[in-house]
Amino acid sequence: GVDEHSQNVFPLGQGIVGRVATAGQPLRVPDVTREPAYIPVVPQMGSELCVPIKIGQRVIGVINAEARKLDAFSEDDENLLLTVAGQMATAIQKARLFRALQTSELQYRSLVEQLPAVTYIMALDESSSTLYVSPQIELILGYPAEEWINDPQLWLKALHPDDRERVLAENAHARATGEPIRSETRLFARDGRVVW
Repeated sequence: GVDEHSQNVFPLGQGIVGRVATAGQPLRVPDVTREPAYIPVVPQMGSELCVPIKIGQRVIGVINAEARKLDAFSEDDENLLLTVAGQMATAIQKARLFRALQTSELQYRSLVEQLPAVTYIMALDESSSTLYVSPQIELILGYPAEEWINDPQLWLKALHPDDRERVLAENAHARATGEPIRSETRLFARDGRVVW
């Protein structure tokens, strides 16, 4: 649980926690009364173990443990806390990357949905199923985006027959190589118009 001592804040570099945060190295103190850097927060503590939480070489936090007993922490305890710190750093890094990805996706979607063109992402599967299509598809071709995504054959039905062979060959090449497709294609709108 959280107690009244867990909310103390000290300047970076002060105390054992500050030293570990600055140096980026774990510190095991068997007797805190013999450690000049020790700042007593909880009365009658005997020993302390502090390890950094690092992403690469950057310290993003520390884990600190104190015990009333002298020399309470072993090398195994230190290794355990270092393992936990590593797992915490990985989780924090993944959360940050996920948040950045979400932000990037929102920015991309906002940009794409303002373009006066249909933008889409197709899977590299046999049917080249649509994973995403911008809402402009309804304005330009008359098909709601949801219908376009839910019917994997719809794009083939809308594809102009004179472009069909070339487009299918481009899709097969993309599936085989993983290379993106850059192509202009004629499609039939819902009302029968040919859209380039």
